[in-house]
Amino acid sequence: MNSLAGHTADTTMSVTRGLYLADPVLFIKQELRENPSEDQAEFLRSCADLDNVYHVVSAGRGAGKTKCIAWLVCWSVAMLPDLFGTYEAVILGGSGEQSKIVYNYFKGYIYKTPFLQNKLEGEPTRSETIFKDARVKALAASEKQVRGPHPDLLVIDEAMEAEDDIIYSALMQESGPGHGRVVMLSTPHRQTGLFREYWEKAGEYDYIAHGPWPLTRCPWIREEKLKHWKKTLPTEKYKAEVLGEFAASKLNVFDREDVLAAFSHGRFEVDPAYPIKTGIDWGFSISKTVFLPGQVKNKTLYIPGPEYVFEHIRYPKVMKWARDKYFPKHPGEVYGDGSHQGELQRLEEIPGTDVHYVFFSKHKLHLTEIIETLLFQRRIIISSDNLILQEELLAHCRDAKDNIIKKKDDTVDALRCLCYYVVKDGLDVLDKVEEEDAPQEWLHYLCQ
Repeated sequence: MNSLAGHTADTTMSVTRGLYLADPVLFIKQELRENPSEDQAEFLRSCADLDNVYHVVSAGRGAGKTKCIAWLVCWSVAMLPDLFGTYEAVILGGSGEQSKIVYNYFKGYIYKTPFLQNKLEGEPTRSETIFKDARVKALAASEKQVRGPHPDLLVIDEAMEAEDDIIYSALMQESGPGHGRVVMLSTPHRQTGLFREYWEKAGEYDYIAHGPWPLTRCPWIREEKLKHWKKTLPTEKYKAEVLGEFAASKLNVFDREDVLAAFSHGRFEVDPAYPIKTGIDWGFSISKTVFLPGQVKNKTLYIPGPEYVFEHIRYPKVMKWARDKYFPKHPGEVYGDGSHQGELQRLEEIPGTDVHYVFFSKHKLHLTEIIETLLFQRRIIISSDNLILQEELLAHCRDAKDNIIKKKDDTVDALRCLCYYVVKDGLDVLDKVEEEDAPQEWLHYLCQ
């Protein structure tokens, strides 16, 4: 009787496995208890055709690509070892953090299905899970890491966040037996790069292009949110982040119309009723050092003028001026270029300062996007006598590879540092600005 029951259970499991192998969407719905969108389902079913080896997916931010990759890993590890023997999947993120996000999604599904749980060997670690016939690894985005394994499945999430050299190295590591599979996914927020090349020339490179996956087709995104993003995001950013489409090539970092609008309110001074924040870009050697004060009123950043620019003046004199003249009048939060730790430590000794270190290697791109978004939303108002800042904002540009050109950007870097308050305070730059937040109350401080 027990033998018959066991045989029946094995037969049922075998039939179910065959159905799941043919349709990963069925596996995901039944075993993982998730409901893929139409875009996700199309991609997953394309992966069920084992002749489709190379895939590239462009999607809006929040369209479910990261979760979808975790589902693909679950299905592959559960089903494909029966066909190929011991199976290895490698998860690579555009950053180390991104690969952990995908991997943690994957780990969360292991105990939901016997197809994974029953063959688990030991507890999953922070970066690796071992099964009787499979292994899943999460790797940091570095050439040293990606040159090791030769996986059967290589997934690269947020590929545009990784350097092209790392992507090249990773693509060389797919498994050799003929069934190795590569999947690259990203939100297309950069204008150039290897991911865009593979997307636009997918047929030429033997890839299958999926998408774009717009948030407008995601049932979990509310219509009100879509309308809000349409109003508050710059046009090209909306295309990339919401529609999943590549932004048009543009050399200027900031839109000229948005910059000029920020300077269209005339001259104004510091309002003593509001605290002051100061962004500082330290110049190396005798290069320019910039102090840029700002005040936040109802989610809008006001920058009185003029900016304080020191050229061919060495640090000790600048520090004496800051200690004796600037901070006695403008105490408060200070956001400075973190590569100059000595200068920032000296600022910490000045009474009334609350110093924060800003590291451009980590935050420069994000701070640039914050400035771009605030300018578009008309939430940066700059006194018209900040002449150098206006000149540099208008001239700030990228090269042909989408890299920001480091040239005459000292006041822009000070503005980047100043805008770090958005990161520190965890603010949402997409917060709606109500009508009463308009700047009428500040007109008293406009200089005639």
